[in-house]
Amino acid sequence: TTTTTTTETTSTITTVTTSTTTTSEACGTPFQDKTGVVVPPGFFTGNTRVDFDNLPLGSATILDTESVTFQIHGTTTNHASGWDISEVRFAYNMDTDRAYFGLDCTTLSGLAGSQICGDADGDGDPGAQSLLQAGALDTPNYDGTETFVMLFDTDNNQSTPSASNGYEAAVGIRRGQGLASFGTYQWLPSDTRLDPVLLTPDPCCPAQLHNYTAGAHAGSTLGPNVNEKGFEFVVDNFSQLPGFAHIPGQDYEFGFFILHGGGNGDVSVAEEIVMGKICSVGVTSTTTTTTTTT
Repeated sequence: TTTTTTTETTSTITTVTTSTTTTSEACGTPFQDKTGVVVPPGFFTGNTRVDFDNLPLGSATILDTESVTFQIHGTTTNHASGWDISEVRFAYNMDTDRAYFGLDCTTLSGLAGSQICGDADGDGDPGAQSLLQAGALDTPNYDGTETFVMLFDTDNNQSTPSASNGYEAAVGIRRGQGLASFGTYQWLPSDTRLDPVLLTPDPCCPAQLHNYTAGAHAGSTLGPNVNEKGFEFVVDNFSQLPGFAHIPGQDYEFGFFILHGGGNGDVSVAEEIVMGKICSVGVTSTTTTTTTTT
């Protein structure tokens, strides 16, 4: 006879509201990490909200209420861009020291759009444009002038997150090198968010994008696409990011600054900025006890 008993304590979720025009709020009600949780391989599907809602670790949700929209070329019709981030999701597995991040690009503007992260003109194809002026670009795989970078203030020396210095690490791509360059990078006071092309890789904490494998689908659009609209990634050895002073199981907090946009390549579409702070206090446990009697 085999008896299995599972006990799980519910985590509390942090919600922080930020926008492109206001500074981030304090952490609010901290969420708690969990121990004893296993995230199965293949769990992430590219649907950020669904994935993180169902993630057994629990997660923090950072909302962005500002919308990135543009006017379709030659018309007076406004349209939602795939640079528009509505939610940033975060979870952490203290047992493996792996952090999980997700961007959801479902627009809150109420306008039409593909809601695919990185689809500059929101036409459903993140590798080509049909709604922008002639000469504007929507390149595949975040290539060209497109970029995503997430800066980390791990030592919390920024009372107000900004676009300047004060950060210790970056996860994202080098502008001009696309998703093939996605990884963890050093961030020095001399670096600039507007041209993160010369960033130096930091081998401490490997970062991997969920739905991108270099060379796996030659000639097609990789990364976020019509079936996997979200931008999801993991950072391993998360507690070893420069500036962190915690070890897994201890309380921690960090600030962040996200830049998501097409640079000057898409001409008429603004870049998205999301700032915030995430903190964790305490640990809840999930234990599974198996008793076998013969």
